[in-house]
Amino acid sequence: MKIQTNTGDLVKNLKIIRVKELCRLISVSPTTLWRMEKRGELPPRIKISTRAVGWRESDIEEWLESRSEPLNQEADHETS
Repeated sequence: MKIQTNTGDLVKNLKIIRVKELCRLISVSPTTLWRMEKRGELPPRIKISTRAVGWRESDIEEWLESRSEPLNQEADHETS
């Protein structure tokens, strides 16, 4: 478990992104988000209540960073 060094880190790790917000953030529909989750392409979600789920903001940021690749590198891979 990560030890928090300041209040900002703690708050960031506690912020939850809900389905609607995540869809807007990554520009996909709820159906596409559900399919991505079923394929294991998203970080694990957390249960907020019996009917509500979300994702830790820090997990989503790490996931987005791991998926990002500069466009020029992507083009190099396609032409090789």
